[in-house]
Amino acid sequence: MIDLGLSRVIRLLTALGNPQLTWKAVHVAGTNGKGSVCAYISSCITQAKISNGRFTSPHLVDRFDCISINGKPVVENLFLEVEKKVSEVNLENNIQATDFELLTAIAFEIFHRQKVDLAVIEVGLGGRLDATNVLPPSQTLCSIITKIGLDHQNFLGNTLSEIAREKAGIIKQAVPCILDATNEPEVIREVEKIVSQNNSKLILAHPLTNKTTGPFQVDPSTSPLLGSYQMSNLSCSLQALLEIQKHYPLSDRIVQQGIKETQWPGRLQKVQLSNGFEVLLDGAHNNQAADLLAEYINNSVRPSATSAITFIVAFSQGKDFKGILQRLVKPGDTVIATQFGAVDGMPWVAPCDPQEIAAVAYSFTDPANVHIEQSIQKGLSRAQQTPTTSSTVICGSLYLVADFVRATR
Repeated sequence: MIDLGLSRVIRLLTALGNPQLTWKAVHVAGTNGKGSVCAYISSCITQAKISNGRFTSPHLVDRFDCISINGKPVVENLFLEVEKKVSEVNLENNIQATDFELLTAIAFEIFHRQKVDLAVIEVGLGGRLDATNVLPPSQTLCSIITKIGLDHQNFLGNTLSEIAREKAGIIKQAVPCILDATNEPEVIREVEKIVSQNNSKLILAHPLTNKTTGPFQVDPSTSPLLGSYQMSNLSCSLQALLEIQKHYPLSDRIVQQGIKETQWPGRLQKVQLSNGFEVLLDGAHNNQAADLLAEYINNSVRPSATSAITFIVAFSQGKDFKGILQRLVKPGDTVIATQFGAVDGMPWVAPCDPQEIAAVAYSFTDPANVHIEQSIQKGLSRAQQTPTTSSTVICGSLYLVADFVRATR
């Protein structure tokens, strides 16, 4: 169940003793790129030996891997211990917190128990009414807003301006706000208004290029994360690290090494199976992300404009999978429509019917190239029997990517 609002999570955290007041935070919102920004920053502050936590969602493989301490997923026993405590407090006080509110409280309590100095916190959905938006200005070093696009319109609004207002709800009084400068003009205008209302400072992060050196003398070409859009995410991250540097020691060498060692699984990630078969994983689940994935595929994966690709796809219910397929699939491509399994800890998430996906895919490629399989394992088997295509891409949902990781680890 998704029920946005702050009243329940405030009650829950108060009953826990307000663990979020014992560490500093960097707060990250946006439609796409949030996770990459969190990964860059976390890698650099871990490299600097700053005791830190990271909370991103959804989890990739295990329910607890959305919470990290010093760059490593939290130990399962600690997660379960804190989960039990938070659940008891929720029941004893009849708070009726949602699953994500409980998870947020678990993360914040773990950071308190682990005595982290700094935590990188990714918004779950939106910003203004997201459970993570209980971080007070006194504890927040900066807010970051990455690229904003159309997604979750049933919760956030139907226009970029409306969505931008919700995302900009994380801007706090007198706390610097870093904004991806490639956002549309209406997004920048909305953010500027809210920055002004909060007596904050707006820092526009312009995308880096391979011909320029970023803050901390970072060479953008050393970033291991694929995709040209990462130059904007890297720029946002480096601007945030400049703000962090005002409170913690960060040298050029440390940041350069942190960027080089950044990992963000499941996002434009190349994986080779034990039999040598290679796939490209990406969690692209909205039109903006599909545009970026299509750009990467067409520039770096298709040997020529007419080369065929195999797509293994699944989508969460409510996603615009027609728009996503339209951006990705070319005539001659193969589409294998499948579904992901139950998502641990997120019972409200359900996959689209593969038959519905296939029916839409017929519009974009030869119907003979469209197949339905009921699981990622069967989809992979089918893909490996498709000799006419040059590459295989698994996309449409991070939950599908997670099923792939579980099936092949």
